[in-house]
Amino acid sequence: MTASIPIRRKGSLNGAIPGSASWRQRISVQTRKKSPSREGPRRELRPFEVRALLLKVRFRLAAALVNLATVTPVAEPDRSAGLHEARNSCVR
Repeated sequence: MTASIPIRRKGSLNGAIPGSASWRQRISVQTRKKSPSREGPRRELRPFEVRALLLKVRFRLAAALVNLATVTPVAEPDRSAGLHEARNSCVR
């Protein structure tokens, strides 16, 4: 039973990582957009809110990649690739 827990975690992490990466891409695009005008009702996030959201998504993605590397066996090359990607996710 204890061997199945890392396998389930690995499956759920593998499912969450692509979603987080796509959110990171979408928010990155939004950070490059021109800021909305101050007139009228506020419907969009302000630039500082978008940047804060992007940082949170990057951190969560890096944490998921580190957790995935933790449950991946040491001999697999995906482990080091995941750690490298996690480091790059935090740096950008």
